[in-house]
Amino acid sequence: MNKTQAMRQLDQFQIRYEVRTYPIDPSNLEATHVAELIGLDPFLVYKTLVVQGDSHAYYLALIPGPELLDLKRLARVAQEKSVSLVPVDRLEAITGYVRGGVSPFATKKRLPIYIKEGVEDLPLVSVSAGKRGMQILLAGTDLIRASQAVTAPIARQD
Repeated sequence: MNKTQAMRQLDQFQIRYEVRTYPIDPSNLEATHVAELIGLDPFLVYKTLVVQGDSHAYYLALIPGPELLDLKRLARVAQEKSVSLVPVDRLEAITGYVRGGVSPFATKKRLPIYIKEGVEDLPLVSVSAGKRGMQILLAGTDLIRASQAVTAPIARQD
């Protein structure tokens, strides 16, 4: 298997991880579907969302698959008046990744990252490996360390 840039970044941090692959369904790239395909609880599969603040700065937000991003809370912790999701057609230009493959590691340009609080207590979480059809499984504390993320209450259940 060819290593992605995200995996190489984890190697630099000497972080242990596991890679799981799954068949890609372009019509369903949802994290909850990916969880089903790789045999994990959907609350352990984190989706990486790209947002832009009113200052024009970009941020990554990582939340469990079944949850929704609380834009007001994220704006508050990012010290922005407001934030909004970036349109899908701009993801690659900003991160270097396409929808369904946005990883918190090795983005085109280093972006501030916020992860839902509580991830630090999880012995195993999954995030995109930077390529559709590939997930990286690692400890929550290692996800925080390698991504240099800040934990915050940025998610809500519908």
